[in-house]
Amino acid sequence: MKRIRIKIYKYEDKNKKKEQLCILLKIEFNNNFFCVNF
Repeated sequence: MKRIRIKIYKYEDKNKKKEQLCILLKIEFNNNFFCVNF
């Protein structure tokens, strides 16, 4: 079976003054990083 790790956290950019909801997906040896503005 594949190992799937999901981390959801908020990222704050002080320069742009924007908060992003980020999702970090770790599947096996592949790392996928997603950020969504809100």
